[in-house]
Amino acid sequence: MTGSEKDRLTRLCRQFGDIRAVASRRGQLPALEAMLAELRAGGGDIEQLTRDVDELLRRCGIASGLGELRTPGGGMLPRLGPGHPLEEAHVCPVGRCDRVELDGNGMCELFVIPLHLVRW
Repeated sequence: MTGSEKDRLTRLCRQFGDIRAVASRRGQLPALEAMLAELRAGGGDIEQLTRDVDELLRRCGIASGLGELRTPGGGMLPRLGPGHPLEEAHVCPVGRCDRVELDGNGMCELFVIPLHLVRW
C-alpha cells in the first residue's frame, strides 16, 4: 500500500461517520455497506476499497473524494455542524453540461454568464 493509499484509508476511518451520512443522504448507503462487507468479513483489498469509496463520494457530489478537504489556498475548509465538511464548486449555470470548476468562478463561454456556485 502506498503512502497516498494509507492517507486515504486514514481519512476513510476518521471521517467514516460523515461519509456514511453523505452516502445515506444521496441514497448510496447500500453501496457503501456492500463495499465494506468483504473487508469486514476478513477479506477484501484495502486499496480497491479506498478507490471504490473515493468514486462513491464523487458520485455523491464530494469532488475531492477521499482527498484532503482543503481550499485552493491550502487552508482547511470550515465545517458545517458536527463533522460535516463544506464542499463547493462552480458548475454549469444552466445545468446542460457536467463542467465543474473547484478553483475560482469561471464563465460559461457558451451562454456568456458566470458559472453557478453550489455548496453542500
